Amino acid sequence: MTPLDRLIRRLITQDGPMPVSLYMTLALQHPRYGYYRQAAPIGLAGDFVTAPEVSQVFGELIGLWMATVWAGAQRPGNSIMCEAGPGRGVLLSDALRAIRQALPDFEASTTLHLVESSETLRAQQAEALSPLAPTWHDSVEDLPEGPLFLIANEFLDALPVTQFIYTADGWRERMIGLDAENQLLFIPGTAPATSAAANGLGLPNEAAVGDIHEVQPGVLSFVREIATRIAQHHGAALLIDYGENSPFGHSTLRGIRSHRIINPLTNAGDSDLTVDVDFRAVRQVARSAGAIVQGPVGMGPFLHALGVETRRTALTKVADAKRAAVVDQAIDRLLDPDRMGKIFKVLAIAAPSSGSLPGFSS
Repeated sequence: MTPLDRLIRRLITQDGPMPVSLYMTLALQHPRYGYYRQAAPIGLAGDFVTAPEVSQVFGELIGLWMATVWAGAQRPGNSIMCEAGPGRGVLLSDALRAIRQALPDFEASTTLHLVESSETLRAQQAEALSPLAPTWHDSVEDLPEGPLFLIANEFLDALPVTQFIYTADGWRERMIGLDAENQLLFIPGTAPATSAAANGLGLPNEAAVGDIHEVQPGVLSFVREIATRIAQHHGAALLIDYGENSPFGHSTLRGIRSHRIINPLTNAGDSDLTVDVDFRAVRQVARSAGAIVQGPVGMGPFLHALGVETRRTALTKVADAKRAAVVDQAIDRLLDPDRMGKIFKVLAIAAPSSGSLPGFSS
């Protein structure tokens, strides 16, 4: 049992059942024991691997996408390039290398900003991006005004989720309590849930007993903020995460440790917690803020449309057989529908004046 496991049990014993959203917040962001406050979990030696860690091609193509969109927006000066949840800085390192070669004016016209809460990861980002003098922020609300070009790769899935469960007495917020053996378990709350509790999106009118409805208020606030900024000041945002374009009806909350899915109610603070992103809700909020939305599309088709095979050919052509095989395996992992190519979705938010963006059909 971790120190945070013990703390959570004490809180439940003292205050009663705990909302799932609070549990997730404590597990990931507790100032002393939270997973992202104490660990550097990314990479083969960590708990999970993100697309930029799989292949340099991913970051390069994302960088070229951003530069192309900036050029299509009439190359605005004083632009803000931002990544939310930059991990170890790998994506931006690869993206900026490609931008520097293809469209150096973009880098010269932007300042680099990072939204990151982990001091451990900030130190790694500072090392990876030291020549670029990035500015760090705890929240996207702290970004300066100006045309915003933002990347969020596997950022939204880690924002706390509020869960509702349909019971014989109607919708109830899903909570976490203790059984007779002091083990954590999911239980329905006692008070009726209202549509207001679901952050304005409402709860489904039709449901079967046991159905679960998920809402991520932090995702909706994040999307509303960036969409409003983009609608007012121009720019674009690229959101890459796993999820669907419709509500789920079941819990998607899961723990991840050593590259394996585990019970989310175990190893609090020592394992990652994630949920699937509801892209339907993301689209709705972004449009209501005045922006346009393109996607979501699968990551595989998106990378194909950006020219991943051309980049594959260029890399393998100058590599020996062993290195070429490594490049092929990594790119195949990004594209394979049974691995990352379909599970991960890509969605773009852009200014109303934007036309069709690269990687998205009209």
